[in-house]
Amino acid sequence: MSEFRKHGRYAVSSAMTFTHYRIGQWTAFTRDMSETGMFVDCPTLARSLQPGEKLAATIQTPDQTINAVVRVVRIGYDGVGFTYD
Repeated sequence: MSEFRKHGRYAVSSAMTFTHYRIGQWTAFTRDMSETGMFVDCPTLARSLQPGEKLAATIQTPDQTINAVVRVVRIGYDGVGFTYD
């Protein structure tokens, strides 16, 4: 774990549905997750969002549906880093 991170990241590939007021709805896969956020592999999404924007996120597990609001904190060439808001 990097010295500047408070929480470890875990490699998790999970489909998530995102909804944004301007872009609409789409599904992308997480690369990693932590207690405070996640990185999502999606180059198209990276070109469409700006830091600070908020989105609705939904993940379906076998037992439940989890809904969250996430905020863009980092944009890379290959995806977007979010924090849970």
